[in-house]
Amino acid sequence: MKKNPVDRLRKHILAETGKAREEADRRVDNGDEISVGCIDEKSVNSLEMEWRPPGGWAFVFMEGYADEYVSRRKGKKITAVAHEKCAYLYFVHGAQTLERQREILRSIEDKTKELREKYGSEIEFIVDSDGSAPI
Repeated sequence: MKKNPVDRLRKHILAETGKAREEADRRVDNGDEISVGCIDEKSVNSLEMEWRPPGGWAFVFMEGYADEYVSRRKGKKITAVAHEKCAYLYFVHGAQTLERQREILRSIEDKTKELREKYGSEIEFIVDSDGSAPI
């Protein structure tokens, strides 16, 4: 019997999220890494990023690492990529509509602006339009 592609994607995202959580403290502590993107290869702006957890910058925020990540890079230029149709937001956080994902991304954008001001860092926040979530 052929596996359901949505179930296969869900299992992949959950496994990769577990791996990203295991390495998050080390990645956040490494102030030399200044770019975050997503493992989803549809997110073209993510392909060159140094750290690519599921969800990219959305992962950093939703898992509670954003403040520490930026504080360890105070004054540096940071590139942060997230995207719509995010499978991490879809499977891990239940954001199963494009509207809900856009709300979350707007909130992340607002909080990113606050972190820019708080730490004097230049943060380029990029939102790609196409991910792999079945929306």
